[in-house]
Amino acid sequence: MSTPAAAAAEEPSGYIQGACLCGRVKATLRRPVPGEMKLCHCTDCRKFTGAIAAYILTMPEGDLTLEGEFKSFFSGGDSGQSVGRHFCGNCGSSLYDTGDDSPGWVFVHSGLFPPKSIPPPNLEIYWCNAESWEVVHPGCKTVDRQ
Repeated sequence: MSTPAAAAAEEPSGYIQGACLCGRVKATLRRPVPGEMKLCHCTDCRKFTGAIAAYILTMPEGDLTLEGEFKSFFSGGDSGQSVGRHFCGNCGSSLYDTGDDSPGWVFVHSGLFPPKSIPPPNLEIYWCNAESWEVVHPGCKTVDRQ
């Protein structure tokens, strides 16, 4: 098992690397991490991640590189457009989301990446679904929908 320091040493300069739980799907992002960091409290993200919120990096699809095979599941979003949920077919780790209403963008699940490598969130969406005991992360705006 590698330590965070060893993992950082293995990363090519200017990039951050991560992987799913079993390691069969590897993800690479350029540094600094592009796009926006948000928490999504929608019921679909809760079910997809198994957590009360998904920590998502929003970025142009060209800023994410994936190696390995993964599966996809498509369902309808609030907009009525299709939302793609992409995950490792072996261990089930959530990888990223896509949406027909957001062509050219990916919504990367940040748990793939090593501790201390992800920027703090600046937005919490679907706050209307947050648990009554949750508090807004410092520096975040909240919206009840997206």
